[in-house]
Amino acid sequence: MATVNFYLDKPNRKSERPILLTYLLNGSKIRFSTKLKTTDKDWNSEKQIVKKNGADESEINFALNEFKRVISKAELDTKFEPSRLTLDFIRTKLEEATGKKKRSFTFYDAFDEYIKEAEINKTINSKRIYEITRDKIKAFDSDKRFLLSFDNIDSKFESKFTEYLMIDCGLVNNTIGRYIKTIKSFMHFAVERGYTNNYKFKTFKVIKQDVDIIYLTEDELLKIYNLEGLSKSLSMVRDAFCLGCFTGLRFSDLLDLRLANLKHNFIELKSKKTRDFLRIPLNDYAKEILNKHEGKPPVVISNQKMNDYIKDIGKEAGINSAIILTKYQGATKIEKSEPKYQFLSSHTARRTFVTLSLEKGMRPEVVMSITGHKDYATFKKYIKLTENVKLSEMNNAWNIKP
Repeated sequence: MATVNFYLDKPNRKSERPILLTYLLNGSKIRFSTKLKTTDKDWNSEKQIVKKNGADESEINFALNEFKRVISKAELDTKFEPSRLTLDFIRTKLEEATGKKKRSFTFYDAFDEYIKEAEINKTINSKRIYEITRDKIKAFDSDKRFLLSFDNIDSKFESKFTEYLMIDCGLVNNTIGRYIKTIKSFMHFAVERGYTNNYKFKTFKVIKQDVDIIYLTEDELLKIYNLEGLSKSLSMVRDAFCLGCFTGLRFSDLLDLRLANLKHNFIELKSKKTRDFLRIPLNDYAKEILNKHEGKPPVVISNQKMNDYIKDIGKEAGINSAIILTKYQGATKIEKSEPKYQFLSSHTARRTFVTLSLEKGMRPEVVMSITGHKDYATFKKYIKLTENVKLSEMNNAWNIKP
């Protein structure tokens, strides 16, 4: 059941208080400024009108009734098509009636607002994902002439958009899943803001399939760590990458690491991604890297350049065992075979730390406290125990002891 209410906002310097309208529909609501003002002494809060003989009583009360009339007409217009009655539709009718905004507040206006707010409480990478998702939706909307609005974010949109990403853009399932996840997050935002009361997005399925985890064996890591003959710039990249391998730091935290973060055999910092405080013990390898740079962290270049250079370093170190990565596009299996160095990236360092630490017998909860993982379900995706570790664990548990 829809309801209309008027209430007073905070007073201005003249003790006048703006009159705001709220429209409640199916548990969600919008707020709308009437551009009218009154005072506490002239306002009847029970009847939600200006009191008799109050200042501008007849003009203001007439205008308030006009707002109600506009809403009643909008509800009547949708009587035989109830799905059209949305908060977005009511907002548009109010804006048209008052001349406040000739163009309705659109899906893309809301998405831009969503992205802008991400600048305050999200990481740069998250904001970038939101921007890419918005651009993909715009491209789909234009190419397929879908005429996108809040009201047609439904199962048909989900199917058509997924098909577009898979067929037209050639994307794999996990990438498509990230787009759908972002759309669901945005729609939650839009519902909370009262821009729509369309909840059909809740049935959208976020595809998430296990991916192959690339990490370095201890022998491969030490080959890179001890590699000689590198240029000064490549040596700096190698040291930064290896520091990540020996501490589990994310690239974003390596990038922000400063001398002030080094405290008595520990790295102390607030994670850029999670904003959690981390206190990471420094092992001998990490200390040796820091000592090499006069007690300071090695300089870290951009993520893209580091990803390029670490492949060159891996090739130079002979990290060239054949690796087959498997991905899926719908039900189609896609395999890519390359020398291992081709798959190295800055994130390989964190995966290497987690895997080797577990192989060396560190308890999962200890590793998680170092890396900042909060739950085991998330932590598991970084774990890929080797067959030798499985064999060792089996032997330790079941072999007959002499």
